Parts: sequence; C-alpha cells; structure tokens
Amino acid sequence: LVPAYGAPALAVGLAIVVSSTKIEAKLKAWFGRGRPGKRAAEYGIPSGDCMLAASWAILVCGWWAPLPVAVVAWARIARAAHYPLDCLVGAGFGTFMALGALRLVW
Repeated sequence: LVPAYGAPALAVGLAIVVSSTKIEAKLKAWFGRGRPGKRAAEYGIPSGDCMLAASWAILVCGWWAPLPVAVVAWARIARAAHYPLDCLVGAGFGTFMALGALRLVW
C-alpha cells in the first residue's frame, strides 16, 4: 500500500497516532458530553476512531478519504457508541491534524 503523499506521510501518520490519544482526551474533557445509551458516563465527543480514520485516510487514500471515514462513522453510530455529531467532529479534527501535519512536511 503506497500512501497518497509518499513515504513522509507514514512518519506523519505515526506522529498523529501517538499524539491523537492525548489530543482526544483533552477534547473529550473540554466538550464533556456523554455517549448514547448505557455508556452515558463516558465522554463521547469527538470520536477518536473517526479522528484516526480521517487522518490516516487522508494520508493513505488522498481524495478517496471520505469513503473509509464514512464507513467508520457509520459503524460507530450503528453500534450506538457515538452520536452523529461526535463522528463529524472527530473526522473534522482528524482532517485538521492530517492536513496541518502535511503542511509542515511540505
């Protein structure tokens, strides 16, 4: 699998994976909204899965990135792990992180 942006994209992707868990935790505490259903005590916004899916999909898939992100978001919503807005915000932050990191590389 060759990334859409070349070999530096893999290094950028690894940096995003390492940093995204800390960023996600800070954002979840800042938003402070619970998840749907029985897991309401846990913070839900933004979706960390969608955040990582968006950042990796941009780096690996390029213009096709919305497809895998939509599949991940659908799965999270279908399993009642997140509200749709959680997934949208997570994908937005993931996109922001990936594009910002790519801008630093190039």
